[in-house]
Amino acid sequence: MTPKDLPPIIFWGTPPFAVPLLAALHARRAVRAVVTQPDRKQGRGRRTEARSAVKEFAIANHLPTVQPERQDAKFISELTPHLPALFCVVAYGALIPKNVLTLSTPEAVNVHPSLLPALRGPSPIQAAVRMGLRETGITVMQLDAELDHGPILAQEKILLVERETAETLSERCAQLAAQFVPDVIKGYVAGLIKPRPQDHAKATYSKLLTADYAALDFTRPAEELDRLIRSAYPWPGAYFVLNVRRIKVIDARPVAESPDRRFALTPDGTLRIACGRGSLDVATLQPENSRIMSAKDFVNG
Repeated sequence: MTPKDLPPIIFWGTPPFAVPLLAALHARRAVRAVVTQPDRKQGRGRRTEARSAVKEFAIANHLPTVQPERQDAKFISELTPHLPALFCVVAYGALIPKNVLTLSTPEAVNVHPSLLPALRGPSPIQAAVRMGLRETGITVMQLDAELDHGPILAQEKILLVERETAETLSERCAQLAAQFVPDVIKGYVAGLIKPRPQDHAKATYSKLLTADYAALDFTRPAEELDRLIRSAYPWPGAYFVLNVRRIKVIDARPVAESPDRRFALTPDGTLRIACGRGSLDVATLQPENSRIMSAKDFVNG
């Protein structure tokens, strides 16, 4: 590809989900700079600085990187040497104010993992799994100052597979974005793709995930809890509390049978947990402050 295959791009993104598209744009020599969230302290004593997945890619590929604590005049001065450029935003992790968006040439684009206007917000992949949707997708849209609100440029559908988790769906959506978004950008800047407004009356929203997102309520049907477990994998993880200890469920499947008591060990070594309808057969779990183990090892102490 020639350097003029795509316009100059400033790429905004943070998590691993954003990396495949960043790599695809970089392979076409389009990325002038990367904007990502600041390094975050983690670990015991919060002494270790954790880089975002996007920053790791940028460093490895010698791309200029900007990490604003605030999107202020200082930040704009750091962007200026890389302008003019199109802003491509993928799971950046913060709203971009209007005075910054206007620096993009042409108008900034956002890549969102749902079929907008469905599942706006921060956790559309987890919501799709939890709701048991048969399909979701990727939307490329013009970015405005409201949440996932701008006109649509293109969409691609993806079918959910059996036993889909948030992790597997995220990986597949990220690869789908890497495959088709660069050519959408090419058509957009050439004037071949015309934005179409979203039907805001049909908008639905996903929620900000917290550590307590997937607390398991065993009065609910087993199939519902199974979807919740898969939607919370690998983070924040579904859990229940037993003897004041949080137990994270790693792998479980719904079954129709119900034991006579809440917990029972099956002949094949799974922990069967009675639910409001049916049961969950838990194969692996992780007690708080402990290793991942089989249900049989957990029961045997």
